Amino acid sequence: MKWTWNDNAVDAKLATENVTTMLINKLSRLNSRTRNIVKVASCLGAKFSLSTVSTISDTLSEAEMRRLSSEGTIEIEIDNEDDETFAGSINELEEEGIWEKKSDDLWYFGHDKIQSAAMELIAKDKRDAFRGTIGNLLLKKLDPEAVKSNLFEVVSLRNCAMATISDEEERKELASMNLRAGIKASENAVFESAAAYLKAGRELLGSSGWVIDPSIMLELCSVGANSCFICGDLSTMNQLIDEVMRQDIPVEDKFRVYEVKVKAAYGASE
Repeated sequence: MKWTWNDNAVDAKLATENVTTMLINKLSRLNSRTRNIVKVASCLGAKFSLSTVSTISDTLSEAEMRRLSSEGTIEIEIDNEDDETFAGSINELEEEGIWEKKSDDLWYFGHDKIQSAAMELIAKDKRDAFRGTIGNLLLKKLDPEAVKSNLFEVVSLRNCAMATISDEEERKELASMNLRAGIKASENAVFESAAAYLKAGRELLGSSGWVIDPSIMLELCSVGANSCFICGDLSTMNQLIDEVMRQDIPVEDKFRVYEVKVKAAYGASE
């Protein structure tokens, strides 16, 4: 027995690793304020709202940013360039080709590897907490209409840190937001995402969900069963249907899962 090498695969992997290292080194040379702005944007996605990045960056102090993100991968000297303005940082990022402008408020990373490298500036064990903090800030800072427009982003960010939430009311509130996101995703026919949001909602309420808030739990299970049916996850669909059927609730509240069960049975018989 001997080792065999796929030279093309090795070369491709080395090239990818070299590019990532080069990009991380490039980002690490930015001043601390600009690095913080890049970190925030990396959590928002490949495309992001500049005003949202500004709101979060202005809210979090330098000390909070260090505590939350504990810059990883590369040891970075934190500088004190407090005179750097947000606009100056944006100009620098654009000139360096890190960000590109789509419209006045909509910007995007020049390449997905740049976004990945920016995420590497956040210590791996703190990324979920960092994303969760950003999600909570967006919920507090955005007006209700803006939260509604950015529902998926806000919920997804908050979900990253849901394992750390111990307060029952906060878990219930986030479960409700996941329900709204799941329903919205279903209406947009993005059923895999809908199933994921609805699952997160059920996990937030846990085994006591039917006691904590039976109406939310009923919706999470009913809409979830339908999303799982459409996605072909019949095992989870059946679990959710059975869970609703076991509850001591009015028969009419079980109609929707009955309907899903009938559709599944009809599909199986065809």
